[in-house]
Amino acid sequence: MARVASRRARRGARVSVGASGTVATAHGEAWRWCVHDTWLGPLLLCASARGLVHAGLRVDDPSALLSNLARRAGREASCVESRADLAPALLQLDEYFAGRRMVFDHPLDAIGGAFDQRVWELERRIPLGSTRTYGDLAREIGLPGAARAVGGATGRNPLLLFVPCHRVVSSTGLGGFSAQGGAATKARLLSFEGVLLAT
Repeated sequence: MARVASRRARRGARVSVGASGTVATAHGEAWRWCVHDTWLGPLLLCASARGLVHAGLRVDDPSALLSNLARRAGREASCVESRADLAPALLQLDEYFAGRRMVFDHPLDAIGGAFDQRVWELERRIPLGSTRTYGDLAREIGLPGAARAVGGATGRNPLLLFVPCHRVVSSTGLGGFSAQGGAATKARLLSFEGVLLAT
């Protein structure tokens, strides 16, 4: 298993994450990562030269997470902790959490299949303060019976907030949420964005 420096390790610690999830020599893509504190909790961010590949609340084991990302993408990446390289994404997060940003427009390099990508693109278009149901998105894709599949793609979203999957709800309530904290985190985000939740 490839290992990535933890928050307790010195800044700039470097390893290589091979497509197989094993430590490799330092070549291939250069990915940058850091942990950023927010009122929602610490967020782990990772970016390639193309854009963000991950933003999420689960930061206990960056090693396993980044190894899995590289393996799923079939890509080899040298991972370096660097807040400076992620500064534009961190700024957008700070603006959002301060109530000053309505749209995330940072470049993304989301890792997922073709169906997942279609769902995530639709989710990026959901305005702040609005929601859609899984069925709504299935109909927009042209597969009205695929609400469950949309839910699966939503659960695989690797880019919390930058792809606002928390704005997708079920027809009978909040629906699930794969980020740490589950439905409570989803409700907290929607409330912050001014969505009135049924009691």
